[in-house]
Amino acid sequence: MSFFSTKIQKKGIVIPNPLTQSIPERYKGARLPKIVTSCRLEPQKNLDLLINSFAEIASRYPTHMLYIYGEGMERSRLEMKALEMGLTDRIVFPGYSNHIFEDILQAALFVLPSNYEGISNSMLEAIALGVPTIATDCPVGGARETIVDGFNGILVPVGNKKKMVQAMIAVLSNQELSKNLSRNGALLREKLDISCIAERWLELIDQVALQPKQ
Repeated sequence: MSFFSTKIQKKGIVIPNPLTQSIPERYKGARLPKIVTSCRLEPQKNLDLLINSFAEIASRYPTHMLYIYGEGMERSRLEMKALEMGLTDRIVFPGYSNHIFEDILQAALFVLPSNYEGISNSMLEAIALGVPTIATDCPVGGARETIVDGFNGILVPVGNKKKMVQAMIAVLSNQELSKNLSRNGALLREKLDISCIAERWLELIDQVALQPKQ
């Protein structure tokens, strides 16, 4: 909203995207040694940050794998990067998935390393699924609007590998934190339920329709 004029800001409201109704129930069992992200493989997403951070913890968590779902112009370069780092057996590029919820549901961690985002639907879905989530506190602020740091996710500064590594280790090494992030994240389902979001749109439409013409 801050990008618009003061006049528009006074009249404007922000309504978030709803969650799809097909989202499965939160997984409550032991989590797989699997770190995931799902996005376009483009420079904006700063997947180098995720790969470099994973490389820092790979020896500490020798059974964990990194899955980067999606397609884009960066795929070949990122695959070559994984090869040069000796991590081709630990970093997987499955491409697009038609069953992404099932693919990430039991993951130990979802990471969104973007340099900037409006609001990431994949982040919203991961949090609502109960997948412990780390996101960069990137402009324009969609992650900060959604995540209460340490409660339903973890925020790290944009491009900061040290903080990203610390956050990843914090979640992977602390089952209690992981469970709390999962349980609290799933509360997002109610807030972003399609019926709740639709009701906000209807209220706005009624409000606009009742305003006198100017």
